Amino acid sequence: MRKLVFTSAFSLLLLLLLLCGCGENFDLPEGRDEDGTLNFIYNDEIIASVSFEQITALPNKSKNLQYQSSSLGEVKAEFTGAALSDIIKLADEDILDDYDSLTAYGSDGYFSTLTMDEVKQLNNVFIMYLQDGEYLPVYKGEAEASMRLIVTNDAFGIRFTNYLVDIILTKEE
Repeated sequence: MRKLVFTSAFSLLLLLLLLCGCGENFDLPEGRDEDGTLNFIYNDEIIASVSFEQITALPNKSKNLQYQSSSLGEVKAEFTGAALSDIIKLADEDILDDYDSLTAYGSDGYFSTLTMDEVKQLNNVFIMYLQDGEYLPVYKGEAEASMRLIVTNDAFGIRFTNYLVDIILTKEE
């Protein structure tokens, strides 16, 4: 019961923050079209790219997840994809050690930020491309299917990033 009250209060707080925008007008940045590639970007330059085909060729993992979606309510689904750390190693193994955090961007303009320590945690951050055995739908673009960043330690799904297209890398100076 206590968990339900906390979850409801937390959800209400998030909804209020989204609606009021904390006193400012907030517009999502425009995302780029999904073209079947995931770009890794630092200082506005693409330093590596990985194709959808390369990601689906990696050893895949399936995860049964239950999370709270702002648009769908409670979601229970089986997702299949690859660990983000494996995808990063495929792109450029040094990324895991040379950068401190990353921001994942979707073609819908939504973004979320993670530390590289979270990415390195075993069974925590994945790029999924199947939901319940079906390819994820594309938001905009000509890609065969969409990709979704999922953080398994995020019970509310707040940092799940749908329609993933770019990962912006950052490091402390």
